[in-house]
Amino acid sequence: MPAEIYTKTGTNVADVVKRQFGDPDGRQITDADILRWINTAQQEIVSQNPILKETIVTGVVAGQDVYTYPSQEVQYIEALHYNGVPLEPYTFQEAQNYILQRKVETTVDNARPVIWYERNGEVWLYPKPDKTIADILKMFYIKRPADLLSLVDPIQLPDRYYQRIIDLVLSRAYQLDENWEAAKYKQAEYITGMDMLANQENVTQVSTYPSVSVRVEDL
Repeated sequence: MPAEIYTKTGTNVADVVKRQFGDPDGRQITDADILRWINTAQQEIVSQNPILKETIVTGVVAGQDVYTYPSQEVQYIEALHYNGVPLEPYTFQEAQNYILQRKVETTVDNARPVIWYERNGEVWLYPKPDKTIADILKMFYIKRPADLLSLVDPIQLPDRYYQRIIDLVLSRAYQLDENWEAAKYKQAEYITGMDMLANQENVTQVSTYPSVSVRVEDL
């Protein structure tokens, strides 16, 4: 997929919304309303289409199995690689069962993590690394869009999602006006548009990034 374009601001959204809503002077819907709806729309869109893909590389410490999230806003982690090798993602309970069944010592020679799990905003590795190594753990994650503090701030999503933000903001405006038919119509437009964008994302990922799932037992 070509590089994403980011050119829109909250002001662009507000101008379109006020014009389409028929309230150019902001007498019914305020800038504060629109700002709040834009931030909500950004979060809703990213929760449905994981478009803000980021990576970060960090190190590990000998004997340490728990690591905090990076300072960046992490919506959720897609994958962890240790020295270029994907670690198997487990739920908390799956990880406990895995550890109990294998009874692997966490301080054996040449120990390297093979699984990871998340709990309360922290990443756990098992077994514990036996060496302190810089820049060996790569996290692939979905970034949480930062809230706009004012309408002049840039929208955090690519321009191709601009219309979807407008759809959601207009839907909220019509709900505030108790125009339920118009609100339902804009919500339907949002859903249809998001489905089309999701299909584009899926096609791009399947054709560009084929992947094979490998269980820890097969390594």
